[in-house]
Amino acid sequence: MKHLSILGSTGSIGTQTLDIVKHNPSEFKIIGLTTNKNIELLKKQIREFKPEAVAVMDSEKADLLKEDADINVYSGIDGIIKEDKLGLDAIYLQAKRWDSTVGRPEIQKIAGALQGVRAKKGIFITTADFSKEALDYTARIDTKIVLIDGETLAQHMIDYDVGVSRIASYEVKKIDSDYFAEE
Repeated sequence: MKHLSILGSTGSIGTQTLDIVKHNPSEFKIIGLTTNKNIELLKKQIREFKPEAVAVMDSEKADLLKEDADINVYSGIDGIIKEDKLGLDAIYLQAKRWDSTVGRPEIQKIAGALQGVRAKKGIFITTADFSKEALDYTARIDTKIVLIDGETLAQHMIDYDVGVSRIASYEVKKIDSDYFAEE
């Protein structure tokens, strides 16, 4: 059985994905759902799929959901990913939309947060770039922090078909000279 977290579960792709999950209950289990602010639909999804946790980008809406639902509700887009069911190791995730370069102070904050949750691994995802000081800092510390800038994020989205649609595929062939070689 595959355990899934659906990012944007209340959007069109998210609801279509949940429809597939609903029709294949022996293959998939929903463990996490996220939405920007559509908590009414999210409440229905919580009742139907019974995830372990949900995240709501709008913190005011998240507070309302916390009052109504008996589930772990996180607000914002930061989170902790448990690598195993026992929680022996965790990856701390921070994703932020930035208009300017992300500097060393922001990376130091995530490094401190990692200590607070006893995690040895972290990922910082941004739509911007990282300063040289930020890159140098992550290379020198013991804690492993992977920095994913906007360009790398876009390439991952293309590589893993996240948020993109395939328009066309091409197959290029060449002549196999060994096939025509005389023996």
